[in-house]
Amino acid sequence: MTDVAVDDRGMPTKFSWRNRKYVVLAVLLTWLESAAWWKADSRDYSVWRVEASLEQPGNSGKSVSTSDSSCVNQKIRASSCAMSSVPASGVYDMAQSNTSWFIRRVID
Repeated sequence: MTDVAVDDRGMPTKFSWRNRKYVVLAVLLTWLESAAWWKADSRDYSVWRVEASLEQPGNSGKSVSTSDSSCVNQKIRASSCAMSSVPASGVYDMAQSNTSWFIRRVID
């Protein structure tokens, strides 16, 4: 399980994984994975593909702030982040089922 902070629309903005804190720089894609029909206790998953980097010490973790729903399925970069000051980032597939979040895939 992963600790995830979300905005008022449920979009991930920060998460912690393997004892490290990450800030979401961009939401690249989102989709729904249907439950396995042959398993009685399986659930649908909402999956978010995000670009994220390690949260820098002393930084409150400025994340992507989106003002409309058209940001989903588009790569959005935080305008306040200068590329030279952002540490190396990776792409993470984060899944949510009910209130539980977990990392499905890491693409670096």
